[in-house]
Amino acid sequence: MHVNISFPISSWKIFTYKVPNHLESKIKIGSLVIAPFGKRKEVEGIVVDFPSKNIFQGKIHYIISINPNISIIDSSMWNLIKWVSNYYFTPIGNVMKSVIPKGVTKEPKLEKILSVEINDSYKKNINKIKLRSKKQLEVFQYILQNSGNILIKDLKKFSTQPLQVCKKLEDKGLIKIIISYSKPKFESLKIKSSTKKIILNDEQKDVVKKIKNSIKKNEYAGFLLKGVTGSGKTEVYIHLANYLKKKNKTSIILLPEISLTPQIAGRFSSVFEDKVVIWHSKMKANERVWIWNQIKKGEVSVVVGTRSAIFTPLPNIGLIIVDEEQDSSYKQESSSPRYNSRDLALVRSKYNNCIAILGGATPSMESYYNQKKKKLTLLKMNKRYGMAKYPNVTLVDMNQERKKNENFNPIFSQLLIDSIAEKIDKKEQIILLQNKRGFSILNCHECQEVIMCNQCQIPLTLHKPKNILICHYCNFKENIYSNCKKCNSNLSFLGTGTQKVEQALKKIFPLTAINRMDFDSTRKIGEHSRILNDFSNQKFQILIGTQMIAKGLDFPNVTLVGVINADTNLFIPDFRSGERTFQLLYQVSGRSGRSEKPGKVIIQTNYPNELSILYASKLSLKQYYDNCLNERKELMYPPFSRIIKIEFTGKDEKKLISIGRNLVDEIPNNLKWLEVIGPNPCPIFYLRGNKRYQIILKSSKKIDQNGKLLHSLINKNLFDKINFYNKKNLRIFIDVDPSNLL
Repeated sequence: MHVNISFPISSWKIFTYKVPNHLESKIKIGSLVIAPFGKRKEVEGIVVDFPSKNIFQGKIHYIISINPNISIIDSSMWNLIKWVSNYYFTPIGNVMKSVIPKGVTKEPKLEKILSVEINDSYKKNINKIKLRSKKQLEVFQYILQNSGNILIKDLKKFSTQPLQVCKKLEDKGLIKIIISYSKPKFESLKIKSSTKKIILNDEQKDVVKKIKNSIKKNEYAGFLLKGVTGSGKTEVYIHLANYLKKKNKTSIILLPEISLTPQIAGRFSSVFEDKVVIWHSKMKANERVWIWNQIKKGEVSVVVGTRSAIFTPLPNIGLIIVDEEQDSSYKQESSSPRYNSRDLALVRSKYNNCIAILGGATPSMESYYNQKKKKLTLLKMNKRYGMAKYPNVTLVDMNQERKKNENFNPIFSQLLIDSIAEKIDKKEQIILLQNKRGFSILNCHECQEVIMCNQCQIPLTLHKPKNILICHYCNFKENIYSNCKKCNSNLSFLGTGTQKVEQALKKIFPLTAINRMDFDSTRKIGEHSRILNDFSNQKFQILIGTQMIAKGLDFPNVTLVGVINADTNLFIPDFRSGERTFQLLYQVSGRSGRSEKPGKVIIQTNYPNELSILYASKLSLKQYYDNCLNERKELMYPPFSRIIKIEFTGKDEKKLISIGRNLVDEIPNNLKWLEVIGPNPCPIFYLRGNKRYQIILKSSKKIDQNGKLLHSLINKNLFDKINFYNKKNLRIFIDVDPSNLL
């Protein structure tokens, strides 16, 4: 018997192996096997098919073994793997690295527990304890008096080596030594149950009823749940997951940020107790192994996690939820497959004949468009839960602020300072958003030279207290210096990051407890949970942070949200920059006034008439989205087109240009449904020491509704060329449905 195996490499080749006779009955498509590969004696791969006849003429090796614990024999998961491979132009072996994360095929390292109990036949053997064996006698009497089941480590008061004493008693037939293993404690993943008594209101009941009606049909249905911030979407999710649990069905809840998982998981834990687990990228290796195996064994009812949780091996899936579905964090950017978990949620739900819910207050433009086209069923929750009202939002023009106060670089408007002071006096809490971490960037006062990363076309950001300049793209680090290397003049601070906001705020309010939550302050495992728990317990009054504090968090005592600079991402050269600015401002505004106390929002900007900022301040979602759709239609950008980006990077710019032109020459020029842009330099041209070019392919959805024409074009005209050029000291990758064009 022969099998074809795919290995986790960037090649599309599959490799033929023989199967030993004793393994023939055990091997299946989807089996994980160990086989020799090249110079390596043991490499893990996956069986993709059984060839009808062997066409390979060289020497064929035998597989060594089959992993008995893990295989992808579930047809729905196998279909998902093949779909990801085809849609995102990724070899199945590479897709498997996402489906089965590194290390989970091993046994988890568990703490061994040694205990003892009385042997039933101890009376026959009691005379075997000699009078000289005082320690043995003391230990045995203690075990007998306490009815057995004593931990050996608790016997140290009788002997410094209690295990040796117990072994002698076991040899004499008096006791039994029992070996067991404890469940890992996993403090960093510990879910603190968060109970919130909820009685569904009429809007929630209506949404639940409609989704339950679809669940009863046991077939796929996709919903867009558009609920204003604070409308109680989480309660709907919990209610539906609990309904499905009673039907022996499981649920996946996807969240965009690791910071959201502890709070949401806590809410689910109050209902599902130990049947809910967290899954995200910052888990330790042993945590990942243990939880993955618990999921696979069917010990889990609900998985709450970030984008990779879409691949967790939950059996009997009944519900997949993508909360804050518009968030770009659902897109895998750094390596293949460059998938979007939002789209995979819909695909996996179809293969499992279950329900998919895309939820959020500010849907992605694609989902908003799809519900208009009836590809998703729209469900609305337009009111905040209970007595909560939507906050009052004020837009502050910082241009006027500078003129009025003769301050050319203010961080806070007077209105924001006064509002913070008011909330501090009332013992209420404040969230301040500045979507830029670090302290600031540096520029020369004389020649205006900005201190740039020597590996990227990106300014270095100053980080305190270590006074180190860091590139946020390649992590290049350099010690701070005081004089410009170009003209030797003094350097000055330019721009504002979260660290600078924190420093300035502590000077204004020195007696107020303040904390910061961004990538730098949450590097340690468990820091997300600790900061949020402390804020929830009101151990500090002001939380400063980046976009990780803008969505999904629920703190009843937060009555003021301040946006330090609404313009941070406004002029990024990408067609989604306005949409993301609107969504971020709308979302962070929703953190204020989520209980009975009235909320207030202050948005500071230099561009108060910019539509994304103006409409966000008015909470006018429909007006902004309709305006944005009109612009996208005119420019033929998603959701009116499908986009594939071909990016190529290397040291030699002339070679990049030549290869880009060669690729474009392979594309027929008479395709009316296709627009080709490039090859052009990427907006961020120099990154991690390489120059970058891109070709953008756009197909009209009127003609290419499911993207098959665009995929067919690449497979037929470009795919072989791209694989050929990938070997020429450069790197080319295909990004389907890119989240940005930077």
